[in-house]
Amino acid sequence: MTFTSRDVVKATMDRSPELAQRCKGLIWACGNHQPSNIPAPMMTHYIDYLRNAWGIED
Repeated sequence: MTFTSRDVVKATMDRSPELAQRCKGLIWACGNHQPSNIPAPMMTHYIDYLRNAWGIED
């Protein structure tokens, strides 16, 4: 996320649910494992895209 484009990040995020469909008993987990050198605009894009994909509202 630090050294790539928004399109690459989006493609990676879109691939995760597709791969998860092949894993029976999958448990989604999110943690605070993002490095501190991710630019703030990229982090905002990541969080907004994730919230929208999961249907989470403010």
